[in-house]
Amino acid sequence: MEKHYHSGVEVTTDLIGGKWRAVVLAHLHHGLRRDAELRRRMPEVGELTLVQLLRELEVEGLVQRHEAAGHEVEFQLTEQGATLGPVLQAMDVWGQAHAARHGLEIQEPGRADTRRLAAASLARGDATGWFEKLYAEAGNGLAQVPWDRPEPTANLLSAGLPAGEGRRALVVGCGLGRDAEYLAGLGYATTAFDISETAIRTARERHPSSSVDYRTADLLAPPAEWRHAYDLVVESNNVQALPRDLRERATASVAGFVAAGGTLLVLAAAADKPSDDGPPWPLTRDEVEAFAADGLRAERVEQLEAVDDPLVVRWRATFRA
Repeated sequence: MEKHYHSGVEVTTDLIGGKWRAVVLAHLHHGLRRDAELRRRMPEVGELTLVQLLRELEVEGLVQRHEAAGHEVEFQLTEQGATLGPVLQAMDVWGQAHAARHGLEIQEPGRADTRRLAAASLARGDATGWFEKLYAEAGNGLAQVPWDRPEPTANLLSAGLPAGEGRRALVVGCGLGRDAEYLAGLGYATTAFDISETAIRTARERHPSSSVDYRTADLLAPPAEWRHAYDLVVESNNVQALPRDLRERATASVAGFVAAGGTLLVLAAAADKPSDDGPPWPLTRDEVEAFAADGLRAERVEQLEAVDDPLVVRWRATFRA
C-alpha cells in the first residue's frame, strides 16, 4: 500500500527516525568507517541490531558498503546520504546546546581517546608521541580521531583565501589531509606535514591522485629548507595541543615558515585565561598574538563562534610578513 506523507518532516523522520538511525548516519557523515569502529562508537547497540540498521540504510540508498582487507567491511554515505549532512549537523548542534543548558554529559569517544593517550605519553615525558598512537589505534578501529572529518576546517573555508596560482603553501600538522587538499584545490603548490607517520601514510592512501606533497616532520625540529619558504602557512589547532612549556618554540617555528610578503593563518580554540584541562589547551589572546614574530605583523585577530558548536569560541588570526 502506498504511503502518504503530509510534510517534509514526515519523510525525513521516516528515513532517519528511530533511536539509532540518525546516530549511524552522523558517524558516517564524518567519513568512511569500519564495522568494528562503528560498534565501538555505539557500545549500547547490539551487533545484530547494528547489522540490521546498516542493511536497512543500504536498501534505502543512504549507505554503501565496501569489502576491506582482512575480511573487514567498511561503510560510507552514498551521494544521497551525504545530502543529509546539514540535517545531522543541525541535530548535533541543538543536542550539544541542550545538553549544556541542562547539565547533561556527552561522552565523545574521540576526546576520551585523545586524553587517554596524551596522558600516558606525557607521563613518559613525551609531549608528542600520542599523535602517532592515536592515528595507529584509529587505523585499527580502536580509537577515534576527533578532527577526522571529510570537509575542510570551517574557519579556513570562510577565510576568503585568494587563488593560489602556483604559490607555495604549507599546512602544519595536516592530519589526514582535509585542509591540504582544499588549498591544493585553490591552486597552491601545497606541502603538508605531520609528526605521525601513520597519519601521513593514511593521507596519501585517501588521496592517491593528490598533488599535495605529504611529509612526516616535527614542528619542533622542521627541515631547515622550510624556513621563510612559503607564501601561505596554515596553522590549525596544533600549538593548542602542546603543553605550555613547548608553545614558545612551536609558535616561533610556525612563524619562521613564512616567506617575505607571505601570510600566516592561525586557527585555534579560544580561552580567556590559561587552563590545565586538556589537551587541547585553548589559546589566550596573548598566545595568538605571539605569532607576530620573525618579521610578522598581526593584520586581523577575530573571535568567531564555532560553526558546529555555538558554545565554543575560536580564533582566526591573519599575520603578514
